[in-house]
Amino acid sequence: MVEGEYHRAFAIMKLNGDYSNPENVTLEMDSAYLHEYIHFIQDFGTCYGVNQSVDRLSRYLDMILQIQTDNYSGYLKLSDEADFVSSFFVFAAGDSVEDISDTICHKVNEIEILEEKEYYEEDYPEYVDLFKPSVIVHYNHEKEFRFGGEAIAESMAYFFEKLFFNANDYEKSLPYNSCEIVYKEIVGTSCDSIQIMIALCYASLMSHFPGYTFYTIAKRIKDSKRIPKKMKEIFEIAKDLMEEVTEKQMKNLEERIDYALPIIDSEVTRKKMYSPFMYDLKYCNNWLKNTYRHMIENKEQFRSTLVYILEEKNNLLRKDLMRKLLEINENPLLIDKTGKIYSKDDEHLVFLLAPYALQQTIMNKQTGCALLSVCTAYKKEISKKCGEFWWKKEFSNKICIMRFYLYLMNLGDVQFDELDNYLS
Repeated sequence: MVEGEYHRAFAIMKLNGDYSNPENVTLEMDSAYLHEYIHFIQDFGTCYGVNQSVDRLSRYLDMILQIQTDNYSGYLKLSDEADFVSSFFVFAAGDSVEDISDTICHKVNEIEILEEKEYYEEDYPEYVDLFKPSVIVHYNHEKEFRFGGEAIAESMAYFFEKLFFNANDYEKSLPYNSCEIVYKEIVGTSCDSIQIMIALCYASLMSHFPGYTFYTIAKRIKDSKRIPKKMKEIFEIAKDLMEEVTEKQMKNLEERIDYALPIIDSEVTRKKMYSPFMYDLKYCNNWLKNTYRHMIENKEQFRSTLVYILEEKNNLLRKDLMRKLLEINENPLLIDKTGKIYSKDDEHLVFLLAPYALQQTIMNKQTGCALLSVCTAYKKEISKKCGEFWWKKEFSNKICIMRFYLYLMNLGDVQFDELDNYLS
């Protein structure tokens, strides 16, 4: 089985297959690529995706600030107000794969609608109306999971795999089948159209709280006593629930991108040895901001194109059209199991690896440099110490993308030795 992961905000996907030779790329590998690519579309082209990217970047930058001020002890400290703001994103996301204790759902006991705002009503009364109820699925008699944006995103990506590659690896596993479970429990019957389920997911992700939006759309379908046959019917039912990404949201996102990939224009403030990195740094900064804006501003056109492709009845033609859509659309940076990277011949996107690697270390507590496999794939000899201790200044004698990025983020003189207890 080819497994993958998508890293939000920095447009990087990792797949544990070897994609170096197109002739050896199997249908299973294509399926895994499509799954992660759908997460890229969700990240850059939906209200939920933009919100979660803002939150991810905010946490990343807060951690860097705490390291700079010698105030980091292995976990992010948040003020009460910052913790409250973060709770919006946590409730909207719901449980992820890692949060679900029993991934096989044998029986749904009930679906509970839980009001979250009561927890914050006393301290933050001016914000409580922004909260939507959480959808809690009780199953297997004693298990439960919070049905939110993460479950819906995984379900949607898996539906694409089923439609284009007849995938069935996760047919009975949460969160991949969560949307089918919730739909059947609410409507009272299973949905026999993958396209309709994709539309339900897509519409739900175009809101701040996808779990409750999905629940509401399904309730409306049940109450209408009519099962939609076309994807556009779902979007019509959900039109008052789908929320626009505001200019304020985009400005918040772009501001954080500027902090995560800061542009240094002055020759005085930068070292000459880092000059070769400057173009790629600025390029990636602009690429992220422009790609987010392009996909948000053209989301209706993109969605209409996607609907046209998905509702094509000829399987071969549908695959061909989807392949062409991926070719003309922007692509995330791919790292395969050999460490080789693929960016649709856009070599300047390689700089996205720098914030990704630092993020992996300080947010996911990953020991060693996350770029070791990449460096090993492109160089004959790599220092073992470089791979294990890139954050220690004395082992950063050679100019590399990480050394420059540490300098860029004012971490060039920081000794991370004391973090070893937390990162190992």
